[in-house]
Amino acid sequence: MNKKTSRWWNYWAPVVVPAAVFLALRLYNIRQWLLANLDEVALMNNLTLPIFSGGYGSTTFFPAVQITNWFPFITTFPEFRFIGVLFNAVGLLFFFAGLRTFCSRSASCIGALLFSLHWYLVYISRIYEIATFIPFFFSIVFFLFCRWVHGGSSRLLPALFFIGGIGLNCYAPPMAYGLVALWLILIYKAVKKQLSWTLFAACMLAFAVASLPFLYVQAYVGNFFRDVLYNYNMAGATQSRILPIHLTSPSIFFKTLTELMTFLDIEHKWQSFALPAVLVIIAPFAGFPWGRTEKNTKVLVLWAYGTLAITFVSPVAAYLQGHFTGFLILYLAVLSCALDAPSVPRRWLARGCAIALAAGSIYWMPIIQQDQYREVEWLPSYIQKERLSSVPISDGAYLVLRHTPFLQGARFPVFICQNAEKIRDDILQDPDRNQRLIIATFDCNMKDAMKLLGGTILKDKKIITLPETYTENGIVFYFVEPGLPQAPH
Repeated sequence: MNKKTSRWWNYWAPVVVPAAVFLALRLYNIRQWLLANLDEVALMNNLTLPIFSGGYGSTTFFPAVQITNWFPFITTFPEFRFIGVLFNAVGLLFFFAGLRTFCSRSASCIGALLFSLHWYLVYISRIYEIATFIPFFFSIVFFLFCRWVHGGSSRLLPALFFIGGIGLNCYAPPMAYGLVALWLILIYKAVKKQLSWTLFAACMLAFAVASLPFLYVQAYVGNFFRDVLYNYNMAGATQSRILPIHLTSPSIFFKTLTELMTFLDIEHKWQSFALPAVLVIIAPFAGFPWGRTEKNTKVLVLWAYGTLAITFVSPVAAYLQGHFTGFLILYLAVLSCALDAPSVPRRWLARGCAIALAAGSIYWMPIIQQDQYREVEWLPSYIQKERLSSVPISDGAYLVLRHTPFLQGARFPVFICQNAEKIRDDILQDPDRNQRLIIATFDCNMKDAMKLLGGTILKDKKIITLPETYTENGIVFYFVEPGLPQAPH
């Protein structure tokens, strides 16, 4: 290797190569990849609301809205998605910088490549919603932690918790799990006189100040306990008390975690991959020679697997892969450290885990070639061919499709997707009785509504806009028998 090539590899390739892969996977077909999902629509709607006005599900949208407002020249969907790509790219750089305090250049490069390749980190940076910013905030938290454990200033810890508090405002579960695990480590260090209680108090104060928007919304706008119980319902297990749900329904936890680590099947047939996923997760932990492992690395491993344990005992069901974002980033860091293990068998064990993790994501990669705009481009010509003067559309489906150029050629009276009776009453408000197409979201009870209307669904066409565990949703085109009869109220 000549001097010029050596300089390229040592100083530029370890970060430039992962960054190039990162951008290639995220920018390809990003405009027309997926239609807007309801989380993206919710964020876009919150852009016009007053500060601290709240939003659905125990979040303020505060950081995401303010970040978006920093880009006044980007005002339309799907251009908002480029903001997410930018911030996640910065997150990659912080992640790589943190790895370099623990790992060799080669191991850090592989870790950054896994960050760039992992299917969920690709997915979450190709859409634009509150969870899009968690890899950015958590990577900064990880970087500050790495600097602190390697002898950095004690001021880094309050800064870490301040940044974590801002991230909590965006999307509480993954930030909360990681920060609680770190709090437990700091409490242990304080009890052992390895950390001053004053510094610990400063960290708590910094976190409290940063999370004020979240606390404000919980006190005056939202309802924390209701939202937690609502998350039980999202997981299909209605509860009246807040308890660690995964103790009674562990399949929720393992299903989501398995898909996070493999995602080999878009149909969510996860059971056959559960054991390989668990082996990939625990192998780096088992691969360290604990008697000789550097103390700082032990703290990182403890933080990573402590975050996973707290996710398991959380009262909020892990029905989204995003709840594991903090653990995923810390796991990639632990795996990168294992690539530098002094024992050859242990290094190969870590390499095998890295290959398995990358293989699962590469298997998923063809999904990013989807063009959902093409899946709905037939709509205007169909309306014209069938001479439709009216196409009823549910409120949620309208919010998804209004960001595409395909709502044209007919009237689109909006009905509220509340229950079958409400759907029927809203549709009957339209004097047109020649409806042959109705558009709704997955959660609309259209079958019962059509029974009440006295009509027949001939066929349907589904388009998934949020391909995540337990919350898969999208829009459905219902082709109905021509001429709905006048149903009695």
